[in-house]
Amino acid sequence: GFVSRVANVYGEYTLGGSGRSGSAGDSLVVSLPDASCSGDAGAPFEIEALNGLEGQKLFGAVVGIASQSDDLKEGSYNHAYIAGTDSVLSGPAVNAPNGFTSATGISRDVESAIWTLAADGSTLVPNWINADGARADAAHLVYSPDVNAFAITGDPEAFGFAPEVVSDHRHRRDLPSFGAGWCPRGSRC
Repeated sequence: GFVSRVANVYGEYTLGGSGRSGSAGDSLVVSLPDASCSGDAGAPFEIEALNGLEGQKLFGAVVGIASQSDDLKEGSYNHAYIAGTDSVLSGPAVNAPNGFTSATGISRDVESAIWTLAADGSTLVPNWINADGARADAAHLVYSPDVNAFAITGDPEAFGFAPEVVSDHRHRRDLPSFGAGWCPRGSRC
């Protein structure tokens, strides 16, 4: 499967292929920053969706409508769905334009600079900043077939919706410089 460039009715990115409708031509094409040029390879970064949602060009996260707060932690079903967002300063979630709000008219907080790469250089690792300014101790990127959406949660079991863990905080670490040749422009998510 692949991340589809077509959002669900709530403006959230979904899974394409693997028995779902859509072809590889419907896959989301993204652009990652060139870590070798930024000088800060371990810092969370934004991912630009080159053919994603109109108006919100980043592959970010929107606090879930059922979440009781913007904090992700173990024992809580709080979550943030992966959707198109505007760019916001790195830090706790803030109100900003996003795919969910565009689709529903319901205002929600977002974070956009939430990604790092694991040491293997190909695994996306979610990083979420809670309201107190601290990085969430546990952040799991999950896909839920029940709602056909990707999300970040502090506790997949508490989140429910039969999620499949895609990546999580155990991959986190400071990343070395990737060298001058590492420029994954036009990568597929």
